[in-house]
Amino acid sequence: MLQALNTGHEGSLSTAHANSPHHLLWRLETMALMSDVELPATYIREQVAAAVDVVVHMARLRDGRRVALHVSSVEGCRDGEPAVREVFSFRLRGGGGAGGEFVATGETPELVDVLAERGAPLPPHVFAPGPDTDRRRVEGDCAGWRHAAWERIPIGVGGAVLEPPGREDPP
Repeated sequence: MLQALNTGHEGSLSTAHANSPHHLLWRLETMALMSDVELPATYIREQVAAAVDVVVHMARLRDGRRVALHVSSVEGCRDGEPAVREVFSFRLRGGGGAGGEFVATGETPELVDVLAERGAPLPPHVFAPGPDTDRRRVEGDCAGWRHAAWERIPIGVGGAVLEPPGREDPP
């Protein structure tokens, strides 16, 4: 999998089981070290950090629903360890229920610059700290996601509700 992700062909997607985004990177490193290829652990760690851009950590809540618990950006290695930046996370509400809300942490991933260079810019306020229940208006179609606005579906990106220009909020 690491060889496939690091070949220069972008757009790979894979699944793995782990308890957190950091744990996933450790597991990938461990699996690579168990192969027949004799490579130093630091090299494997750097390969893992270079191969993975985004980790979406899913979890099952007490009521059985699955949610995206964390959306994290992997931004290479720093001081010999993978640099993982939590961008969005699901925060459980108190009271013993299984409810909660998806919140932006206020961190803007480096990947945003790459998306902008490729014609898919994201407005900065998408990453503003706060829950997805905050209604934010995005002008334009935000890289072709116009359809989400007509149905007023939060797209899970910091709670931005996308609307085409000229459409007003309902009273």
